[in-house]
Amino acid sequence: MLHTLNVSIPSPRQFTYPFCYDVDPLAEAASLELQRYIADADLMSTEKGCGKMFGVLVVEYEDEAGALQRAFLAAYSGLLGGRNDWPYFVPPVFDAQQPDGHFKRTEREISAINREIAAIEHDPEYLQSVAQHEQTKKRLQAEVDAFKAEVDAAKARRDARRTSGEPLSEEEQAEMIRESQFMKAELRRRRKAMEQAIDQQAGICRIPKSEQVFTNRSAGSSVSIDQPLSEGSKVSLLDILVNKDALLADESTEFRLLMKDLQDCMAYLDEREKEVVEKFYGIGRAHVTLAEIGEDMNLKRERVRQIRDKALRKISKNAKTKALKVFLKK
Repeated sequence: MLHTLNVSIPSPRQFTYPFCYDVDPLAEAASLELQRYIADADLMSTEKGCGKMFGVLVVEYEDEAGALQRAFLAAYSGLLGGRNDWPYFVPPVFDAQQPDGHFKRTEREISAINREIAAIEHDPEYLQSVAQHEQTKKRLQAEVDAFKAEVDAAKARRDARRTSGEPLSEEEQAEMIRESQFMKAELRRRRKAMEQAIDQQAGICRIPKSEQVFTNRSAGSSVSIDQPLSEGSKVSLLDILVNKDALLADESTEFRLLMKDLQDCMAYLDEREKEVVEKFYGIGRAHVTLAEIGEDMNLKRERVRQIRDKALRKISKNAKTKALKVFLKK
């Protein structure tokens, strides 16, 4: 699996910038070795008319005598000739090709779902609903466009009257303003009514009964990151992806001290201030915006902001840690 690379090319001093770089000569040399192997082994004969992505990773290591050696690893994407276990290449972390494994089972389920979707898309009821929906959209849009033309025509008449040179009475000016305001408001109302009617019809008409059954069934399925990769396996995606060396935030001493300081300072707040801070910063609940808090508490957004700022001043005054003050300023 580790292939010797006998070249006198110097090693790079640092990694390349991944989005804009020239291929390092060492990687180029390794890729040439890989290309020779692929040609000699006639591996691409199984992939006629298709492309395949190969990659190399150049490594340095000390042999048993302590001498520095160079070698490279080779890998390919997906399957090669229906296999993922060709010699010479890095083996897969797990075998996704087991017939009863998680990925093959899921693949069969997805294929079945795609067949059902294709059937639904050709369902006469569905096609009729789509056609009705499009007709309704065109009809409602035409009605709005017609009224928009009336609005434009009325505006043109008012502009012409204002520039005619003839004096305007106060009553006539007021009437022109009222007409303009009414027609603009009516146009907005009609557009909103059109959008609501289109959404309502889309929700009622476009999904046939057969798709409703499929939707109800699929809603109950889920895939977990800690689900075994195959039947009887103890390995999950979580085992592969997790960084066991990473320190979780809630395990950090600094974070725990910050949260303790914040909880202590919350005692200086009244109930309304405490509720605003908890909702805004997502303390013990989901984060929400000032506008959403105002809606929940029947307050204007600006009033909520004032309550939050007053609460933050109290917390900052009584905070014991600098980290909390910095956190509250973010």
